[in-house]
Amino acid sequence: MSNEIKYNNSIAFHPGSYVEDIIRERNITESEFAEQLGVSSRTISKIINGKEDISEDVANKLAEFTGVSLKTWLNLQKNYDIKLMEIRTQNNNFDYSKKTKVP
Repeated sequence: MSNEIKYNNSIAFHPGSYVEDIIRERNITESEFAEQLGVSSRTISKIINGKEDISEDVANKLAEFTGVSLKTWLNLQKNYDIKLMEIRTQNNNFDYSKKTKVP
């Protein structure tokens, strides 16, 4: 899984890890979840794999679907972004735009 970034003692968990947990708990496929949520299965796959951020629209849909507040979903994304920025400042060869280490 690439929904977490580690550097030294810092770790950033992408909110997609929580989406993955919800899918697993409901015992449904990513495609079924995407359909129920009203987004593409590609969007869900990218979110789960940490390749796409949770947009305001998706956060709103997640809030309605899960009962977890919109504010919580947006804060999860914001906190992840902040942690990535902290990791970036600790490690000069971290490419924030790609969320990966540069060789």
